[in-house]
Amino acid sequence: MAFDSRLVGSWGTGAVVDRKIAEDQASGDGFWYRVGGKSPYLLLDSNTLQHWKFQDGTAFIYNRVGSSSANSIIGYWRHTAVPAQNGDEGEVLSIAADGTYRSHFDSETKDYFGTYVLSQDASGLFISYTEYLLRLQTSGSAFSATTIDGDLQAGTFAFSADSNTVTFTYTSPPGSLLTLRRF
Repeated sequence: MAFDSRLVGSWGTGAVVDRKIAEDQASGDGFWYRVGGKSPYLLLDSNTLQHWKFQDGTAFIYNRVGSSSANSIIGYWRHTAVPAQNGDEGEVLSIAADGTYRSHFDSETKDYFGTYVLSQDASGLFISYTEYLLRLQTSGSAFSATTIDGDLQAGTFAFSADSNTVTFTYTSPPGSLLTLRRF
């Protein structure tokens, strides 16, 4: 399979960019990423990171594991699950100085990884991320994708006349439909 370069770009299902598709120059495949908007964080002290991961205001506390630069989020962090918080589970998070991160949740067998950008404005410190989700290949209007879990997704896709909207119709898993708007 090859890759339809018209898919390259920033896409969203709503009013914000929440997906990015890029072409891997080495393989010719597409890489599909989840784009996370900026979320606030705060270093409570050199060994404690507070991160607001969700829009509902829930804050998660991470404790530094091992030694690394004080007053920096670069390093290894551990969040211990708080069962009373909806959907909370433990997590190990590695934030590297080169702009990459790796995350592993206690209940899963895989790692999540991607890149991050730190920013600051008058209201505080923020982290934005781009997380790798799957490898995408196309042939004509057919697509196949392999997720980070190794699951295969397949189906067809079609662009609007101006190529600013694309709809993916999944045959595996069956019945799913995803429409993305170009930003």
